Amino acid sequence: MRFFSSGEEVPTQVEVGQPEAEVEQGEMFEDKVSVFGQIGFRPKNAINVASPGFVTNREVEESGRLTGSFAESEMLSYPERIYVEFNQKAPRMGDIYLVFRRAGEIIHPVTGDSIGFITEILAEVKVIRVDGPHRATVQIWKQYDEVARGNLVGPVNEPVIRAIAARPNERDVKDVIVVSDVRRSPTMLGEHSLTVMDKGSDDGVKNGNVFTIYRQQDPLPHSALMSPQVLQEGVPREDIGQCVAFEVKAKATVCLVTRSIREFVLGDHAEIRASGGPKRAAR
Repeated sequence: MRFFSSGEEVPTQVEVGQPEAEVEQGEMFEDKVSVFGQIGFRPKNAINVASPGFVTNREVEESGRLTGSFAESEMLSYPERIYVEFNQKAPRMGDIYLVFRRAGEIIHPVTGDSIGFITEILAEVKVIRVDGPHRATVQIWKQYDEVARGNLVGPVNEPVIRAIAARPNERDVKDVIVVSDVRRSPTMLGEHSLTVMDKGSDDGVKNGNVFTIYRQQDPLPHSALMSPQVLQEGVPREDIGQCVAFEVKAKATVCLVTRSIREFVLGDHAEIRASGGPKRAAR
C-alpha cells in the first residue's frame, strides 16, 4: 500500500499494491508500506518530545505491580508471560500499560513537600489473559530497558513520543515554582530541559500553555549569586526564559524549556500570562 499526498497534512490518493511473491497459507510475510507526505494533523510549530519520566504520588499509589512470571530468569523480555496485580482498575483483554520504576523522589525546594517521582519507562505490555478482578497476564509489546519482577505498571495515557506546540494562554496562573528537572535532576536548567512546575490542571494549566520564568534581583551581590530565586524588593522583574506545558497533572506540570537567556535553578519563579499567545523572553 502506498500513500501519495499533495498537501502537508493528509493523503489525497491511496494505491493498493500487490505482494512481490505469492504466499502460501499459514506462512508469515511482511507487508511493505511506503508513505509519501505526512499522515494526520500536526501543528507547524510542534516539537517531538519523549514522554517525561514523572509520576505523582497518587499515580504511584494507583499503579499495578509485576508480581511474577513463568520465566526462569530475573530479567524479563518478549515473549515471556508476566503476572500483574492491579491496585484498582480491573484489567481487560488487549489493554496496554507502561512498565516503569522509580528513580528518585521530587521534593519541593520551598515547602519541602513531596511532589512525585522521577521514573524510568521500561516497556509497554499488553494484557493477554485476565486472571481475576485485579490480576492479569501480560506480554511485552515494546521494550526500552530491562524489566523485572516488582516493577510498577500504569496506564498509557499518551504515546511515549508525541508532538507538543504552544497555544494561547487563556488565563493567568501566578506564583509558580520550578521544582525539578525530569531527567537528571541537575541544579541548572536550560533550553530543551524537561522541568516540573508546581501548578497543574487544578490551577487552570492546559497542555501547550507557555510559562514565563523570571528573576527580580540585582545578580551581582553574593546573596543573589547563592540564591537567584529570591525576589528583591524595589527591583523590576526580568524574564529569563519560557517553557511549554507538556504533560499536565492535577497539581504539577511537566514542560519543555524552549527559550532561556540564563540558566534556571530549582526554586525559580514563573507564571502563565493571559496575553493571547506566547511571547519571547527579552534579550
